[in-house]
Amino acid sequence: MVSERVFDLRLNRVGGCTGDPVLRLLTLINEGLNDFKVIAQKKVLPPEVLQTILRKKGYRIEILGEEEGDAFLIRIYKQ
Repeated sequence: MVSERVFDLRLNRVGGCTGDPVLRLLTLINEGLNDFKVIAQKKVLPPEVLQTILRKKGYRIEILGEEEGDAFLIRIYKQ
């Protein structure tokens, strides 16, 4: 079942490390989410990097489509 939870990980103007897209993604994973979607910028979180990070945590990705600018929508789910 595909989750309808969508989290926007594009860079924003929030300062500090809590605004970092990689840290925000890892926080979502550490919260125990099994199936969710994220919007991320390709230049910040390239699909190959995402796969490497997530595979180590037992997750897979599925690219669902392109978003505005260089962003893309992906589904992240537990294997």
